[in-house]
Amino acid sequence: MKVTSYSAAGMAAGGMKGSVSSTDSAKRRAGVSKKSNQNKVKKKNVNYNPREIRSALTRVKKAQSAGQVLAQAKGKLANLLKAKGTGQFNESELAAAIIHARRMVRCAQMKTRNLKQEEQLQKRHAAEAKAEEQQQKNDIKLRVKRKEQSLKQKAKTEKSQKVQKQKRQQMELMQRRRIHRNMEHGKMEEADLEYKKNMGNAARSSDSTEFEQVYVPMDGVEVELSEDGMELTEAQIEAQIEQQVEMMIAAELAGATAMPDASAGAAMSDPGGGDMGGDIPAMDIAAG
Repeated sequence: MKVTSYSAAGMAAGGMKGSVSSTDSAKRRAGVSKKSNQNKVKKKNVNYNPREIRSALTRVKKAQSAGQVLAQAKGKLANLLKAKGTGQFNESELAAAIIHARRMVRCAQMKTRNLKQEEQLQKRHAAEAKAEEQQQKNDIKLRVKRKEQSLKQKAKTEKSQKVQKQKRQQMELMQRRRIHRNMEHGKMEEADLEYKKNMGNAARSSDSTEFEQVYVPMDGVEVELSEDGMELTEAQIEAQIEQQVEMMIAAELAGATAMPDASAGAAMSDPGGGDMGGDIPAMDIAAG
């Protein structure tokens, strides 16, 4: 009887030790699981450089190169949009990067379109100059039999007109470039200021449990417009650019015409007055 009693006591003690060991193991597993969950909650930093696309846009001079930058900007935006639903990144920083990337895509589209217009205008001027040169050669062949003095006078007049037209074409191209660069620079500056503001909000909200609302511009950047509305806006901007270019060219040509021949050379090289290739103040463009 005593032996049996001792055996039962030993079995009870062994059962208690097994129960305590199981409890400790469960606690350790719960601690490891809790640490694992805490590691999963930690958010990753958004890998986005806001100056990369802007620097590339500033360097490009050809429409083809601008198109390549546009494709690169679209690719970065697509990657950011893919990361949006993963929950692995700081939502405020990710939203700010997405907004800035969209603005850079629109800036790249604008510069690509503007460079195409400039190249087409330059080609048209070259074609016109070539056609006029060929026409002038044909006219010279027909006028060979005329009086020498009359032929010289007419050639001098045509040369003067050709020089004036080339000056006007050059000024038109320069003015259009200045207006386009100012528009592009303004849009990129707006995008950078907006990105800095959103990143500031993201930094202030990183320590709290709730994220602040990211500033989303309502000046028409994120608002979807219909195709008719976009065409109307671009047509209005183009009309204003044409009008301003014509006004500035007419003013410069009028000033050059009113200037006496004897003082023309001095006025062209005067540091105070500026030359024909100097900077002309660019006028603000109001998109209607």
